[in-house]
Amino acid sequence: MSLSAFIVEAVVIKTACTVNGVPLKMAAKRYTPTASTKNDGKVLIFLHATGTHKEHWEPVIANIFSSTQSVKECWAFDSLNHGESALLNAKEIAGFSPSISDWARGIAEFAENRLRGERIIVVGHSAGASAAMFSTKCYSSGELPYESIILVEPPMIDRHVFQANIKDRERQTSMLTKAIAAQRNTWNNRKAAFEYFVKRAPWKTWDIRTVVIHVNHGLRPLDPEHPLDSVTTKCDKRHESSGFTDFGSTFEAAEQIEKVCATVPIHIIYGKKDSLVPQYSQDSLSDLSKGRKPASISRISSGGHLVVQEDPDAVSAQILSILNQPHHDGVIPRL
Repeated sequence: MSLSAFIVEAVVIKTACTVNGVPLKMAAKRYTPTASTKNDGKVLIFLHATGTHKEHWEPVIANIFSSTQSVKECWAFDSLNHGESALLNAKEIAGFSPSISDWARGIAEFAENRLRGERIIVVGHSAGASAAMFSTKCYSSGELPYESIILVEPPMIDRHVFQANIKDRERQTSMLTKAIAAQRNTWNNRKAAFEYFVKRAPWKTWDIRTVVIHVNHGLRPLDPEHPLDSVTTKCDKRHESSGFTDFGSTFEAAEQIEKVCATVPIHIIYGKKDSLVPQYSQDSLSDLSKGRKPASISRISSGGHLVVQEDPDAVSAQILSILNQPHHDGVIPRL
């Protein structure tokens, strides 16, 4: 990743989601390219996966800015209990886990207030994909501002398909939450954390740029007065696990596909290896009998569910391809 590819501005946004009357905050970063772009260029919104944070998108954003002049700025947002948002909301979320739908509403509020009239493309990975689709329910005008929607490894599923495969879904959810509970989350310093991650799954399969980003932006000092000493994760394990059990939000997000796809192209990207999204779930998102017609479905052979972390170059290449891909009504191109 070339750090010279963009300029970064940190932004904190108050949301309509309140706890005891206190609005929760959403941390964001605005990325603008160092090279000139078109004044009418696209604005990309990036939403991260559970257990990650907004900066995980930076290698993808750098590649996009280095490869096209059609994107004039990118925004990446931390969900209300991840990354920097988790620190901003620490007191309020101590006994409360914001949902994917709360995050989605915050994104819609921001787009309506800050990006009105822009050519917006929203890109979501895993839980971020669910938030991207759920946000289409949240625009007060009823008109969507999105030029297109890109879903990377979406965990959404038709509620009836979920019920038909309930035992398999419960097994996987239990496996994931137990794995999170067992993960180590404190280290003597950031160097020790880096050395831990590069030797253990799932981090050892990640692009080294993403591991460095995770260490630099996903951890915080245990004692703020000693920032070079022991560190822990910004996102609490309880909040990370909650992203895998927010079934209601994912059901509603899936149901938005048939309501939106006729007017806004929806592109789906899957990883080919070790995907956490089973085939029956994938099929439910492109069920033509329910009016779900994605504009395209593509698969990246070099990554699995965490393909954004494993191969950001392939993800950015696919996004760039989609930016120039025409929408074919009634046909689902499979790339």
